[in-house]
Formats: sequence, structure tokens, C-alpha cells
Amino acid sequence: MPAPHKLVVVGDELLIKLAGKPIVVAEFPFLESLKALGKGCGCKRKRGGNEATKIAAAKQALAQLPEAKKNILKKMVNAEKVRISYQTSSGNTFKTEF
Repeated sequence: MPAPHKLVVVGDELLIKLAGKPIVVAEFPFLESLKALGKGCGCKRKRGGNEATKIAAAKQALAQLPEAKKNILKKMVNAEKVRISYQTSSGNTFKTEF
């Protein structure tokens, strides 16, 4: 296995990619709702409000995971640290790194 990345930023595309992997969805079932977002190349699709809400909810769920689950996520993305930022429903931007 290659050396882990120092930092992996969990963005929209990475989340959608992770949602397409059954082993990841088995560990983090809330990513199931993002599976449909990964269909097609995405070149003719723009993120609507519903898609953005689903992605923000998934990022929030990841940020609030217990430490043991965060460690599993880090192994799955091969990272020493993971950074997640998302916008809350009140419009505030939340950033976390673990």
C-alpha cells in the first residue's frame, strides 16, 4: 500500500466517488443517498439545491462521527488527516480536520 497522504480534503466529488463503493457505504450507510449523484459523467449536470443539501448533510455526518469511525474513514481514503468543510442550514460555514 502506498504511503498515506498527509491531508485529504473531502469535497463533493470525493464524497460521490466514495458513495459508489459498497465497502464504504457498508461502513457509512448515510452515503447511500449520494449514489444517484454519481451516475453519468456529470458534464451536463449542475448541482441543484437538493443535491447540495444531500452533500452538506453527508459532510456534516462525517464530521460528527465518533473517533473510531473517523479512523476508519482515514484508512479508506489513505490519509493521515482529513479536512471537511460544509455550509450549515443557517448559512454558516463549518470546517473540521481530524
